Amino acid sequence: MWPGQVSFCAPYDYGFQCTWWACMRQKSLGHDIGQYWGNGGEWDTSARNAGWEQGAQAGGIIVFNPGAGGSSSVYGHVAVVEQVNGDTVHTSEGGTGWGKVATRSFSASHPPAGISYWHPKGGGGAGAESVVQADSPSHSGPASGLATLY
Repeated sequence: MWPGQVSFCAPYDYGFQCTWWACMRQKSLGHDIGQYWGNGGEWDTSARNAGWEQGAQAGGIIVFNPGAGGSSSVYGHVAVVEQVNGDTVHTSEGGTGWGKVATRSFSASHPPAGISYWHPKGGGGAGAESVVQADSPSHSGPASGLATLY
């Protein structure tokens, strides 16, 4: 699993940049992403060009325009949507220190300004939780497929 993904995602700075983590995680979910989707803040354009749809869905991505949500004012940021539980979107993200992966939560219906959600046409992928309702207690924790990647 990892060796092919690492070489595919090699155009992104190994283990350090948010784009490397997003590439690795998307490949592990079985999504066809490009090796050159650009800086984090450019992934919305790349996703659109690849036929992805806008919206918060497990297995997708969350794109921060430059400066949005505390992201780099030059490069922006990208993270992976691991789970959507009601109106809460749970993400995993690199770029927080070498080899570290962090998690954050956002609103699906009211994301901060300059942030957008994208997902592959047809849905998420293996390892990401599907979109669930807030009243579903069996899906209240982080996505189960995330733990295997730390």
